Amino acid sequence: MREHRHIFLTGATGALGPTLCAQLLRADATQKLSLLIRRDENGLRRKFSRWKDRLLRELTEQGGIPDDWEDRILPVEGDLRAEGLGLSRIGRRSLVGSIDGIVHAAADTQFAGRADDQWNTNVCGTRRILDLARACRQTPRIILVSTVCTSGTTTGRILEAPLHPRPTFVNQYEHTKWQAEELALADPLPLAIARVAIVLGSHARGTVHRMGAVHHLLRWFGRRLIPVLPAAPAATLDVIATETVGRFLARAVSADWSGKPIWNIAAGDQAPSFREFCQLVWNRMFPAERMRNLEEPGKPFIVDQETFEALRRSRNDRSQRLIQQALSSISTFVPMLLHPRTYDTTQAEQLWGGPLPLEDWRQTLSQVLRHFRATRRAAIAA
Repeated sequence: MREHRHIFLTGATGALGPTLCAQLLRADATQKLSLLIRRDENGLRRKFSRWKDRLLRELTEQGGIPDDWEDRILPVEGDLRAEGLGLSRIGRRSLVGSIDGIVHAAADTQFAGRADDQWNTNVCGTRRILDLARACRQTPRIILVSTVCTSGTTTGRILEAPLHPRPTFVNQYEHTKWQAEELALADPLPLAIARVAIVLGSHARGTVHRMGAVHHLLRWFGRRLIPVLPAAPAATLDVIATETVGRFLARAVSADWSGKPIWNIAAGDQAPSFREFCQLVWNRMFPAERMRNLEEPGKPFIVDQETFEALRRSRNDRSQRLIQQALSSISTFVPMLLHPRTYDTTQAEQLWGGPLPLEDWRQTLSQVLRHFRATRRAAIAA
């Protein structure tokens, strides 16, 4: 077990940030966290204050609030997209003189994001983190938080190893995250890669700190704007709870590892079939109905790519613009389901010391859907 007294964390305001920070603070009573936070229109102080409220809820939910938790978190103004991480001279000097660990969890995760923006954030941003690490007085160990989507259209069992030869990709996000992995693996710094499966949200409350592709799919689905979905018959949807990722990464920070390990933080062999996932969503949203093709009730709801693309092309009437928008929105995400794969978790389980701490995906999904409904009712009432 290694002791890391000062961790530099990117992505604190993202989908995993509050849960991971809470886990890190609870795991080691002496650990300090410096958080890279980009100023917004409300200013850094106000943004950080709102974020601390979310962190406090996480700490409360996880079973207790450390007495000195506020004293152990420090916002550092910067920008992953800027050279030198946009750090001030004082901010940079403070980091390079004190940090002994880095968790790089920030990324542009939009499946339909701008190519140049994603390259700058995901690839060049990783390079900037590595540059900072090389300048540190004490060489820090780095955990690069990646995604299982780097496997692109590869099928079969995805091992915890570099993805060579280069896969073909469904979207630019997958490509840039794969390239970030390659950049990190080529660097001599001590570094590990944690490939994370699709994060549904909090198992305890259904909270989603940042919407992803699967959440947009659920929202379109709930509005009956997706008549059919494309997937291979054997497709699985590897979904996990935010808590699973937070617990694993917090342990990985202090665990003894060497070389350049790669861990798939995923359900792996326990992942549900995509049909099973859709069936549960349908049952929760339309409990009085049987899952069916909304276009042609007698035909399958899960279809092949050709059928899906034909449906997309047919939606060119102005009266069907919203359906066209919904289908276009999911078209950057669901094609991955046409390439069935299972993520091997052998090395992740070795680090954890047994089966990964997976929450029941059915309960997590139910909590997320319940949270969505409550949020929508509150918005309507307002």
